Amino acid sequence: MSDLSPLGARTVELLGELVRNACVNDLTPASGHEHRSADTLEALFEGLPVRMRRIEPAPGRTTLVVALDGSDPAAEPLTLIGHTDVVPADDSQWAHEPFAARIDSDGVMWGRGTVDMLHLTAAMAVVTQDLARRAAEVGAHLVHLSTDYVFGTVAYRRPLVPDTPAHPTSVYGESKRAGECVVLDSGANSVIVRTAWVFSGAVLPTHRDFVSTMMALEKQHDTISVVDDQHGNPTFAPDLALGLWEVCHVQPTGVLHGVSFGETTWYGVAREVFKNISADPDRVRPCTTADFPRPAARPEWSVLDTSSWTEAGLRALPEWRSGVARATQGTLRQL
Repeated sequence: MSDLSPLGARTVELLGELVRNACVNDLTPASGHEHRSADTLEALFEGLPVRMRRIEPAPGRTTLVVALDGSDPAAEPLTLIGHTDVVPADDSQWAHEPFAARIDSDGVMWGRGTVDMLHLTAAMAVVTQDLARRAAEVGAHLVHLSTDYVFGTVAYRRPLVPDTPAHPTSVYGESKRAGECVVLDSGANSVIVRTAWVFSGAVLPTHRDFVSTMMALEKQHDTISVVDDQHGNPTFAPDLALGLWEVCHVQPTGVLHGVSFGETTWYGVAREVFKNISADPDRVRPCTTADFPRPAARPEWSVLDTSSWTEAGLRALPEWRSGVARATQGTLRQL
């Protein structure tokens, strides 16, 4: 196999490791042991600018998800899927030990799973690793978007800085925090931007955001009740997009909080929406989170301190009321 390319040689080497891991699945819950190959693949990507997540529905039955960000956020994603488990092998029916990954004199590797489908899993992993390495070599700057949900429902009652301890209390918050940790541990040239309470006023066939929903409710009801005990920074999506564009040019590192200036409650946002469409804001009545229980707890305090943003040389995002005014005008044009 001396004539193999570097990628080909790495693929054969990884294939041998996956075969020797012997992740035999005999259809019983305790079989498989895919965690062995998940460990192998995780080590393959260590130190590269990728996001990794382990999914383990049962002990040892591990799936590893590896994500590499591209350069065009508008492009369709490419998904490569492979499995690492293999069916049982009867040693007596094999000329070579089925889990030794022996390469014979003809350059053929013998082993369970070499053609179904560990060879493809190995090839896809090596190609993805190579892309990640190239991104690191050219100094690609990774911008990872995160959320206020990493702070959970702890009511700090002070603006949250990047170093405020994270205490996610929902699956969404935990997954976003896990993504942050992967980025921080990767050593990549990267920045994590936490944002919150994003709105645009969009009216889509199957969805309205908070601003467009308030505008619709204003036409349907004499009064509406809106939560007044959740605090945050309402952030106009176009302002955030421009801020992220600047991030791509300045290329700061670390963790930043990117939200619009100022803070309020959802009740405060609703009143501002009513004002901008010449409706009486007193038709909006305050209520509590307990009045509108949700399956996943919403953070009570999501006010993010933005000093990290401006200290990184980035222009502060406009005040949230300005965003609400522009969002309502945009929504009116869509209706």
